[in-house]
Amino acid sequence: PLIVQAAREHAGIGLDRDSVVRSKRTLRRQVQYILREYQQPALVQHFLPGREFNISVVGGKRLRVLPLAEVDYSTLPRSIPPIMSYAAKWMEDSSEYQNTRAMCPADVKPALARRLRELAETAFRTVGGWGYGRVDIRVDENGDPRVIDVNCNASLDDEVALARSALAAGIEYPHLLQWILDIALERAPSEIRQPMH
Repeated sequence: PLIVQAAREHAGIGLDRDSVVRSKRTLRRQVQYILREYQQPALVQHFLPGREFNISVVGGKRLRVLPLAEVDYSTLPRSIPPIMSYAAKWMEDSSEYQNTRAMCPADVKPALARRLRELAETAFRTVGGWGYGRVDIRVDENGDPRVIDVNCNASLDDEVALARSALAAGIEYPHLLQWILDIALERAPSEIRQPMH
């Protein structure tokens, strides 16, 4: 199977029940839908069937990987593909939203956890990430983790990914925000970093 999405969107926009395709006919139909509805290229990738993890990172010169979160699709009806679609993120009345949850900290064997943390840090650094972000990783057919998204502008809502992982690490929300501000100041010109009189 392949997954088809809008190349320049985020937050699940353009991802729905028809995004995972298994034939040339459905691939063609979904690509045409993206081109028509979103007026942008369609991104087509191999669909990874394994576990999905959200890995939050915070830091500047020194990066810290927060406790791992796993997306649990186990209660989704079989007719709905296990993806973080627009409905799963935003439509509270949908089956996708009601049957998709994040477990943090994730129950992961130490060897896989180490690989996930290392891959998340490498991916975040590779794209020039600074301050905070989230790296989404799926496990492929061979059990190897693969990056599916690096989000350098992840939600700072106090009840979702980054804040949830910080809380699992014992970091309260106000302290998380202060930490991110302090990291931002690492890059600020010296006149900005001077205390106000």
